[in-house]
Amino acid sequence: TVYSSFEGEVRKVMSIPGQGKMIMIKHGDYVTMYGHLKDVSVKPGQVVRTGDKLGVIMTINGGSTVDFQVWHKRQNLNPQLWLVK
Repeated sequence: TVYSSFEGEVRKVMSIPGQGKMIMIKHGDYVTMYGHLKDVSVKPGQVVRTGDKLGVIMTINGGSTVDFQVWHKRQNLNPQLWLVK
């Protein structure tokens, strides 16, 4: 299961051939993206809070890895700083 790393608004839910679904969430000037999802639990326009369930990771080549990205305007940031520990 994948959870929101921060409060924001779901902007897009996309399907990417061979890569599953991806969710884009807007947080002011920041955007987080969660990819390689099998199922999603949110829809565009929905406001999510930190820790809300977003979806379930898909299995690719026998493994499960989420594609988690953080962007500030056009700059790709280190996503580890946004993970809840």
